[in-house]
Amino acid sequence: MNVVGSWRRRSGKEEEDDEEEKNGRRTRNGGKEMRKDPKKMIPLALLLAMSWSTVLGQNVVCFECYGNSSSQGQFCSIDKLCVDHSCFFEYSADGVWSAGCSSETASSTVLQCSLLDSGNKCTCNTDFCNSLDAAKEVAGIHSSIASKPLRAFRSKAAAESVDSSPGIAFAVPNSPMIYCHQCGNVTVGSESRDIPCDLHHTCQGNYCVMKRGQSPYAYCGTIWEGEEDPACTKYPDQPERCICEGQMCNVLLSPQTFADAGQLGPVLITEPPPTLAQPVAPNVPPTAPPGKKCKNGKFSPNNQAVFMGEKLKDVILNGFGSDSGAIQNFEDDVNDHICNYSEDDDDEASKK
Repeated sequence: MNVVGSWRRRSGKEEEDDEEEKNGRRTRNGGKEMRKDPKKMIPLALLLAMSWSTVLGQNVVCFECYGNSSSQGQFCSIDKLCVDHSCFFEYSADGVWSAGCSSETASSTVLQCSLLDSGNKCTCNTDFCNSLDAAKEVAGIHSSIASKPLRAFRSKAAAESVDSSPGIAFAVPNSPMIYCHQCGNVTVGSESRDIPCDLHHTCQGNYCVMKRGQSPYAYCGTIWEGEEDPACTKYPDQPERCICEGQMCNVLLSPQTFADAGQLGPVLITEPPPTLAQPVAPNVPPTAPPGKKCKNGKFSPNNQAVFMGEKLKDVILNGFGSDSGAIQNFEDDVNDHICNYSEDDDDEASKK
């Protein structure tokens, strides 16, 4: 059987061409061949694009406030909020500052600052990250760091005086501060946040505020918004608003709505807060103190009038205390009311 065939030796040029053709179809990594599959690259690209769009579209809730001086500003509270892609806090060396929302993206979850010609600008990308307390911490750290590079060129006394400085003094209300709750359910646009009421969610202000409606929340008020006396008021189509001046006195009340028909102005709410203990009025109405003359004269004894007067006085005093002048005036008026409708000593003596 004849076999027809031929064989010839391959030239070196042909072997080099074959090797180049193979290299054109593959890549090498650690001696292992890796082929690029375009179909596998598409899901990865889509995943990256979706992740990036999620970051760009995410909204955060920020404080919206400012301080120009100790007598002018808007205090940072959950009653003044805004929504956007990130939060900012700007401040200058003279203590003037402002905080709010920005449409730009931020890379840090806490305030991260950069030095500008007009001062410092700090940004962050989480809810409520631009608080005044957070900015104070950042400003104190930056002040300390900024002083260190010059230490070698200063005398020892000068270095100690700078390093022991408290940092930048932000403009805040010039009035005694008390601690208040800062918590509850807040809604800004389409964004809602539920803030727990605990020791980690407090604030310092000149007085405490509680707003009661379908979504109650509590926060701090200051003289920047105006001085207010302790009271609960209700305007038409607005939640009930209560002011108090005791430490942590603005305890959240249960959600409640009120019928506003026929209300043309603020209404004093005398309903006792359900979270406060209410003393039980005695069955026998108290008598006026011996020797006390009633301011408005003497009316006929009325047990019901005395009972309601005592109950109203207990509710107000237990709810707000008796430290302020407004509450003291209220107590005096109620005592006069009770006096005028109580039986005096002569009436009681004649019955015996």
